[in-house]
Amino acid sequence: MEPIRVKLFPIASFETPEGAIAHAESHSQLADARTDAAHLKDAVFVDACWNLFEWILRFDCETSLCVWVDKSKLCWQLKPSESVPIEDDYQRVGATPVVFDWSGAVGLSEMDCSSLVSRRRGARFKDLFVADYGLLIYLYGHLILQLSPIERLSDGRSIMYAC
Repeated sequence: MEPIRVKLFPIASFETPEGAIAHAESHSQLADARTDAAHLKDAVFVDACWNLFEWILRFDCETSLCVWVDKSKLCWQLKPSESVPIEDDYQRVGATPVVFDWSGAVGLSEMDCSSLVSRRRGARFKDLFVADYGLLIYLYGHLILQLSPIERLSDGRSIMYAC
């Protein structure tokens, strides 16, 4: 697969760490993230599937965290797992990594969603946090899983970056 040329959406910059923290703590979706985190408290991450536009993370409490991009905004919703259809265009563990070309800023980098998912299976959920740059999913014993909107340069469409 040919590298996908992408760039980050602009994000705010701050003069001080305190300014950045105050901004993060005032995010318009933070209350939603806290409510959803309370619902998922101590649930076990079972599996996930994804494509360039959406991720579906399944938990053992029969709840799925559906995350998608809408323009440059990241959106999510908790849904009962049985009500979330998994289409044929979703990737699963074992899928080939995607290569991004960050238009000269970083160069080429690989997004290996399979390894992000497989090594987190069986981990208990800890927290959700949302910021301008994406949704942060905390699982005990693992690095934060970050889902962020980025722009695909070929058509200007928003896609999702996972790291």
